[in-house]
Amino acid sequence: MDSINLIEIDFEIINIILDYVVTGNVQINNSILPRLIAAADYLQCEPIVAKCIEEIILRDQLDADTFHILSMYMVTSPKLYYLISKNLKQVSTFYTFETLDYFTLTEILFHPLLCPRKDDLDDVIKNWIKYDYVHRKRLYDGLCIATNNIQRAKYFDYYVIVDEDTIERFTISDMLLQPFVTGKISSCGGNKRLVEDDRYLLAYNNTRVNFVVGGALIDKENLTTTSLPPPISTRTNFCVCLYDDKVFVFGGLHDGVRSFSAEYYDIQLKKRILCNGMAIAVFNATAIGLKGCVYVIGGYTCMRERFVQKYDFINKEWKIISNTNYSKENCLATTFRDALIVVDESGWCELYEESSDKWKIIYKIDSSNQQIQQLFADLAGVYVLTTNLNNNENSIHKIYE
Repeated sequence: MDSINLIEIDFEIINIILDYVVTGNVQINNSILPRLIAAADYLQCEPIVAKCIEEIILRDQLDADTFHILSMYMVTSPKLYYLISKNLKQVSTFYTFETLDYFTLTEILFHPLLCPRKDDLDDVIKNWIKYDYVHRKRLYDGLCIATNNIQRAKYFDYYVIVDEDTIERFTISDMLLQPFVTGKISSCGGNKRLVEDDRYLLAYNNTRVNFVVGGALIDKENLTTTSLPPPISTRTNFCVCLYDDKVFVFGGLHDGVRSFSAEYYDIQLKKRILCNGMAIAVFNATAIGLKGCVYVIGGYTCMRERFVQKYDFINKEWKIISNTNYSKENCLATTFRDALIVVDESGWCELYEESSDKWKIIYKIDSSNQQIQQLFADLAGVYVLTTNLNNNENSIHKIYE
């Protein structure tokens, strides 16, 4: 790519930057992206640089020219390293990559904010070496050892309904705790709540009875949206669980009366199926699937409850299992290595293993000045994202490993 003379910034770019200063808005298109990033960085207009990176991430586009500019000017941006991590194999094929000197290469590959797959990292090192094999081959072993010994950032994704029509995917790093937008879905349909599994995201509304739709089911890979039919038993304050290509709906309130109703929508068969009624009628519970069963945790009867109901949907059987140590209502839940983990708004984190049929407390978050936001799990552990109510600073707590 021809070098950009930063002193001779063209009129179009100047207009865009001035318009941002006046209005706070910036219009970006692919043709001006590299020039705009370079000019904004030269003029120390960091919000525009950050916005450009956000646009690249949202469009999932990273070409050779843009990579060249970003690697020159934004080596500390978590958004940049998130983008490179996602597209590392592609980056190694850019003509600008082969010309990187050893210092610039290691500045990128050794940066703790870079979090690639190990196989991708090895392939990238091999690609860089093959461009000048005679002079670079002696560096291979040292690069592999060094990159494998770096403590790298973790990135966590989560979804938020930002208005009645839009869901945004945010990404946050445990090293730089400022979330940034990495995806947008304009298919919310006025829904208020979200649940997800590895493949799907469901936006739904359990605050009012809906006789028309039962939520918007979004395929996270191709972003297609399907409007679900309304539940067979209309009610409010029900809990929802996505599991095994099914959307389960449990409990709730019907005309102010607690409901025993249980049903699921089969995503493959595209129809709703009634289940046997719940053992205990609750509302504002939490549901999660594990090992062929769905667990309905806590909820409200005449008070906040501790009991847990287990539904085997293959054998169509309900069973009451051990109570949680603390009462739960609309808590967060996930699975980790064949165990259930739940976190309530008071900060109590509990784990359930079927083999012992017992709940044990694994962590306590100080909830006096922290709001619990999200619960994450990966192969290494379980984490909770909180926000300090005094200064709005985020923290990520590793609650179990």
